[in-house]
Amino acid sequence: MTADLLVVSLVIEDDKPVVKLAGTDAYTMGAALTAAPGLAEPAAVVEAARAINHFAQGYDFEVIEDPRKFAESYRATRAAEPEGPFVEGRPRLSDFPMPDLDLLDVPISDGAYVVFFAVDSFLGLPYRVKASLAEGVKAPDYAPVKGAA
Repeated sequence: MTADLLVVSLVIEDDKPVVKLAGTDAYTMGAALTAAPGLAEPAAVVEAARAINHFAQGYDFEVIEDPRKFAESYRATRAAEPEGPFVEGRPRLSDFPMPDLDLLDVPISDGAYVVFFAVDSFLGLPYRVKASLAEGVKAPDYAPVKGAA
């Protein structure tokens, strides 16, 4: 990956998400793609997913880059949770249906769309995200990962 594709950091400035690329601050995904057109290439899919997610959710969600590691951690956390009734303000993974963690995959792109999985930073639940790389298209679609059938 060339230096112009590098997402240096994901920050919040004046309550707005900003993606700092090598030498440029982008305030929208369109601006990020203009500054670094290579973000639309499949080889840069992880960086594109991180930028898309940051513009849409700020720090509220994080891209799952290693699905196997996430699934192992999720299962271990859920298994270690104490039993008992739901307590408002202190959600547990076991308060929700078990998602089908076998559906999780690394971010992928065909150059027009990016599909990735992200975790809700507060709840710890995984979501499937689909986003268009075209400027002016609606926000990415975040859908909870459903349970096994």
